Amino acid sequence: MNFIRSFLVIIGLIFTIWFFLPVATGGILNIGNISGMLFFAILVLFALPGPGRIRNALPRGILIPLSALYFCFAVTAAIVILFMIRGSRTTWQTVEDSDTQNPTIIILGCKNGSRMMNERIRVGIRLLNRHPDMACILSGGTGSDEDESEADYMYSRLTEAGIDSRRLFREDRSLNTFQNLKNSADIIRSEHLGSRVLIVTHEFHQYRACRIARRLRLIPRAKSAVTPWWLLPTYCSREIFAILKEWGKTPV
Repeated sequence: MNFIRSFLVIIGLIFTIWFFLPVATGGILNIGNISGMLFFAILVLFALPGPGRIRNALPRGILIPLSALYFCFAVTAAIVILFMIRGSRTTWQTVEDSDTQNPTIIILGCKNGSRMMNERIRVGIRLLNRHPDMACILSGGTGSDEDESEADYMYSRLTEAGIDSRRLFREDRSLNTFQNLKNSADIIRSEHLGSRVLIVTHEFHQYRACRIARRLRLIPRAKSAVTPWWLLPTYCSREIFAILKEWGKTPV
């Protein structure tokens, strides 16, 4: 039993630090790393050996429902992460010319100038260079801390890389993933681009993005950018809440 408690303490400390890394390295603090640090800090406090550990100080009437709630959250998070992994599987697949059938590329924006935005742009440039007949929608509005829309930022980077501007469509009004894809679907229909789409975003985001796309009667595939290892738990944890909210919407 002491070995199990020690193991849980070590795991809890490792993940608490891992969730804190984005705060320390980039000032990134959101519901993802806040909930992650809280979850694993509680694990450490409950697993600490010795007579003074926290669970000995709590009344049984509080400890039992609190433990049940903690367990339910852990199981729910594990189930959502399995769906997230399933949705990101095309990260490791090759998109072949014969397989894509000339879908429209949709690059989903994030914060201008960020490492994650630039990685999505790099993936988009590789796809556009490899498939010269594909059109691309650049989707992202202007955040509260941004001077230009994410669509305009992506447009500048892609045209600087030599991508023909006639292949690019800017969607610069959206402020969340649903709006990204809803407004992109409107462009696809108005420009007669076809309903097959190839969504470029990060792997943790692909499951929800593709699910929303299907709700909008698009036929999605995923091409993922790779999340830096020190950011992955934070963004996966934040995405859990977004996916649970999405599951409450009209089913596909």
